[in-house]
Amino acid sequence: MKILLLGDMSSAHFNLKIALQELGHTVTLISNGDKFKQTPNDIKIYIRKKNENKIVGAIKEIYSQLGVLKLLDGHDVIQTTTYYFFHNRIDKYLFPKILNNKSKHVLFNASCTLPYNKFVKDLAYSPCQQCKKYDLPNHTCDLEKKGVRNFEYKRYEKFDAIVSSHYEYFKAFENTGFKQKNKFIPIPIRQNEIYYPLTKIPGKINVYYGETRFGFKGGHFIKEAIERIKNSSYAKYFNFTYTKRISYNEYTRILDNTHVLIDQCNSYSYGVNALVGLTKGKIVMTGAEPEIFNFMGIDQNECPLINIRPSVDDIFIKLISLVSLRQHFPEMSVKGMEFVKKYHNPIKIAHEYEKLYQSI
Repeated sequence: MKILLLGDMSSAHFNLKIALQELGHTVTLISNGDKFKQTPNDIKIYIRKKNENKIVGAIKEIYSQLGVLKLLDGHDVIQTTTYYFFHNRIDKYLFPKILNNKSKHVLFNASCTLPYNKFVKDLAYSPCQQCKKYDLPNHTCDLEKKGVRNFEYKRYEKFDAIVSSHYEYFKAFENTGFKQKNKFIPIPIRQNEIYYPLTKIPGKINVYYGETRFGFKGGHFIKEAIERIKNSSYAKYFNFTYTKRISYNEYTRILDNTHVLIDQCNSYSYGVNALVGLTKGKIVMTGAEPEIFNFMGIDQNECPLINIRPSVDDIFIKLISLVSLRQHFPEMSVKGMEFVKKYHNPIKIAHEYEKLYQSI
């Protein structure tokens, strides 16, 4: 098959592309590099640079994106990471050209949508409040505005399948009229053939927090818990590294010299960053509620992820617990690598996508 992937989320589409190619498919990935993360792609579309004039940047983005239209024809499958793709000034005119061509159309559902926004607000906790407070201009979420439903839902009608890689995203669409299109396929993660598990930690524990979406991922809780550690008697056991919005390559380079990765605390589900941490043999603190493992049919004891919630006390206590846990880091490290290899093997997952593409 000839497959076009539009957009990327933390290299999820890039990992899928490589695996699909190994199965013999022709795959092209077009993206903006997932903005500041600078993830790999075949064709890079322009994204406005920091401090660049807004009008000049918008013109460059639009001009770059117009070139995508010439590449749409001739594909068996077009898969997008969101229900929009182009600059907001032109998306309503151009995105229908994607959905109205002769290809099969798949939505890789891994971002905020109206169904997601509605579903997570009924959970014990969600990212919505913190996202509005820290991430969004004027503390306003566009998904809560009138008229959004008709716009979104008309686009969902055009997709042949909606693929979710997280518990929350999948469950959100189960409560809509698109249940028949709703599929769950885990995130594909590539691994090195040679494992480098952690060894025993004789000195301080190196902890890394790489901030991306501060509000959405619960950065307020994480940073406050870290500060509490630094101002306590436990500070002598830790070295903390903090970065903000850096490239994916820089992120993984820092991760190589880390023992523990703190990912996020507002999510029930673990995501790409957590899995990348596990593939590198790191101890990972992230969202990993029992519901996810029950949903995926996985024994939670197989996974060494440390579940953290949007609570400074919860994160503080679990950071402290690392001091006594560190003697078990080597076995937890290997366990994490094996978990990713078993449940997020890219070739196995590419076969699932292949089967889906053939069925629609």
